[in-house]
Amino acid sequence: MDPEPGDWLQFDLGEGPRIGGRRTQRWCAWLAWCSYRMVLSCWDKTLPTVIACLDVCLRLLGGAPTHVLYEYVPRVLGDTRDIVRVLCPPVLCGRDR
Repeated sequence: MDPEPGDWLQFDLGEGPRIGGRRTQRWCAWLAWCSYRMVLSCWDKTLPTVIACLDVCLRLLGGAPTHVLYEYVPRVLGDTRDIVRVLCPPVLCGRDR
């Protein structure tokens, strides 16, 4: 089964520039088979930030794709712990932690 245009939204968080000595993140999203890209600046990788970025992206798109995929979900604790638990719950991802 091949993905159709607009079927998948993929996003990732990456290191952004320092602003006033504070680290920032870049939230980048793109639609499959589409040239549409979005880059948002944010302070961190916490779950509320990811949800806020998704909200902004979906509102600007004017709808929601069938699937949303996080490019890379690290299996480490830290500030991404909440995101991993929500996007990859142990019961669905076959992890025991």
